[in-house]
Amino acid sequence: MGNTPIYMHQRAHTPRTRFRLGVALLAVILLSALALAGTPAAHAQGLAHKLPENVSLDLRLRYEFEEKGNFPNAGSAGTVMTRAGYLYKHSDTTQAFAELEGVFAAITDYNDTTSLSGWFEYPAIQDPDGYGLNQAYVSFVAPMEIHFVAGRQRLSFANERHIGPDLWRQNDRTFDSAMVSGQFLESTDLDTIFSDIRIKYAYVFGVNQPDFEHRDIEAQLFDLEFAMWSSKKTRVGFYSYLIDDNDFNRFMAHDLTSATFGWRYQREYRPINGHAMLFMEAAMQDNYQAKPEYNNDPRFLDKGTEYYLMAGEYRLGTFKVSGGYEVFTSTSRVFTPSGTTLYYAFQTPWASNNNFNGWRDGIEIGGTNTDFTIPMMGLNHLFVTVEGNLWGTDWLFAYHRSRPENTQFGHSYGPEFNVGLKREITRESTLGLRFIAYDDDFAPFNDVRRAIVYYEASF
Repeated sequence: MGNTPIYMHQRAHTPRTRFRLGVALLAVILLSALALAGTPAAHAQGLAHKLPENVSLDLRLRYEFEEKGNFPNAGSAGTVMTRAGYLYKHSDTTQAFAELEGVFAAITDYNDTTSLSGWFEYPAIQDPDGYGLNQAYVSFVAPMEIHFVAGRQRLSFANERHIGPDLWRQNDRTFDSAMVSGQFLESTDLDTIFSDIRIKYAYVFGVNQPDFEHRDIEAQLFDLEFAMWSSKKTRVGFYSYLIDDNDFNRFMAHDLTSATFGWRYQREYRPINGHAMLFMEAAMQDNYQAKPEYNNDPRFLDKGTEYYLMAGEYRLGTFKVSGGYEVFTSTSRVFTPSGTTLYYAFQTPWASNNNFNGWRDGIEIGGTNTDFTIPMMGLNHLFVTVEGNLWGTDWLFAYHRSRPENTQFGHSYGPEFNVGLKREITRESTLGLRFIAYDDDFAPFNDVRRAIVYYEASF
């Protein structure tokens, strides 16, 4: 087998057998961790008492196992994430914060997506080795509770459907930015039309991605949200996200430049038992800051796509059921002189996408994964989540079903199932288990089975 390509090596086990072995290993790790939970918990409490108030420490141990149909081996990643932060308080209104972060891979039988190592041998688990300055900012609180923050920081806008830190992987996303935010008429007894007005604006000049890569972008992000009437049961928001991608790679067609404008609506209902919410959102996305090097390339002009959401949730005690339907429209352009038709769909590259589209990293179509978070043919996405707490353990079950928005592609992308368990060991530490199963109706070789067990602590 000396000259045999690595992706053609004979499999030692069938996919089903390997997956069972992986699940068995995860079960052993989880049960062992539960049996020993008292010991790390005691150490965690002791460490929390010893740390100074202005020092923070975060730790996450994570083991991830994945099978994917078109790879000869299952992926296996054991990683450790550590963050150490220091807060300097100059006064009650002025402070500075710095945070270092590192991710170390102890079990490396996986493709971390940043190098060719394991590219054809293992499926992608996007937790590469790396370290760096995760956050470094100064903040100031002006009169009327207006907040200014400048430096490298996490940004979270609204529900993070468009802008968020993406906390799913070991490393998160931070933004080099300057942000100002304020909240007005938060508490009022007047019967006014508008109350609890929240305004946020950020100028972004760089993004640090979860794979430790720095993306050179310029962006202006604006969000306005307010409650209708003093009861605050109805909230309305408007936003604009203007993003100029200076790291655009023309030959790979991964241009993430866009202008997004939208609105959202939420309404609170209080039936006799429980609590219910209704959510609606709509947005349009078009080209922004057209660059002369595009040379009128139709791939990058008149993006003209839209986004729609209708969702709801109901809570009763610790039980919660939620669901909805979202649409990412697609547009097409003919690329001359070849006559090739190329597609573009509404994109959310800086969002916390795993909070919405399932726990499988990215939506892969026909085995192809790109910088784009939404397939070029668009997306119609149905989702249902049921969650609660049983005997002190948080549990979650989610179902996702997607298909192309462009009706020329009649096939479905297939169902995805997510199951999660999480238990608090101490006030500072948590133990969790996640399982992901995806069956691709279009490309069965793209089926995914993934299991994750993790222990995390924050001090």
